[in-house]
Amino acid sequence: MPPIFFRGAYGMSYSDKARAFLSKHGMAPESIDLESAVAAFLDEMTAGLSGRESTLRMLPTYLSAEGTLPLARPAAVIDAGGTNFRSALVTFTPSGPIVEGYRLSPMPGSAGPVSWDEFIAFTADRLLPLLPRAETVGFCFSYPTEETPYRDGRLIALTKQIVLTGFEGRLICRDLRARLAQLGAGERQITLLNDTPAVLLSGVCTASRGKYSGLSGLICGTGTNTCCDLPVAAIGKLGRDFSGRMLVNLESGGFSRLPRGDYDEELDRATSDPGAQQLEKMTSGAYIGELCRLTLRGAAAEGLFSAPFAERIFALRSL
Repeated sequence: MPPIFFRGAYGMSYSDKARAFLSKHGMAPESIDLESAVAAFLDEMTAGLSGRESTLRMLPTYLSAEGTLPLARPAAVIDAGGTNFRSALVTFTPSGPIVEGYRLSPMPGSAGPVSWDEFIAFTADRLLPLLPRAETVGFCFSYPTEETPYRDGRLIALTKQIVLTGFEGRLICRDLRARLAQLGAGERQITLLNDTPAVLLSGVCTASRGKYSGLSGLICGTGTNTCCDLPVAAIGKLGRDFSGRMLVNLESGGFSRLPRGDYDEELDRATSDPGAQQLEKMTSGAYIGELCRLTLRGAAAEGLFSAPFAERIFALRSL
């Protein structure tokens, strides 16, 4: 097997040469100043909450972490994620959740374009077998959505290289209820929520109360995103008479005020949405393999690896 070690230059260790390469291309950890990054992130949060231009959408969810967890009431749940589409029946009990009828499928649009009507039909097909035992449906939808006070929402944009066509202006839950009615299913309450509020609420359901000062929801998967719990008074763009607290979906994968390295920019140029979702493309599972491949290829081109191993790197088409 060919050696895979870095080639050392006289007077420079392998690790020093690697650090020099990463620094040269803006890919070293120290390229990002944490204090400045946090300040920029908070600035974008404030702008997004007030309705000013921001790379953080700060989407109100009209959901709250307050209330009592309903026990012994089965709910149908569906999760449209960046890679997978999941469906199941979930019942909370004093001893923990019970999951039944779990089904896993590839996310529609992950392998090629799918129409909105096809996506809704697929979702209804996965949901229908669960409805005889469930009066309520939770629809976890992992894409930027303008949510309504009536627990519905419209898809704003697609991320993670998923391709759905004809979604513009469509109310997600309304379309799903219409399709279920065509299939003979009775009326059900369907609540739409992003995956980050879902993660935060799972913490409310499972964490021991009193052992934390607050909760946030963080997704580190195919994509990346964050949810926080804020006073409604902080959400200036609501323009409605709400009170109390509300979960806010940051859509933090869109944050664009971090310095990017050469290979971050090379990856971005090759995506279907260059310039968008910059933080997500720098950190999340949908992109990290390709980002590593590009970086390794650059290192091989600059002589950091032995010639046999460099040839193997150049031959890679994906990671």
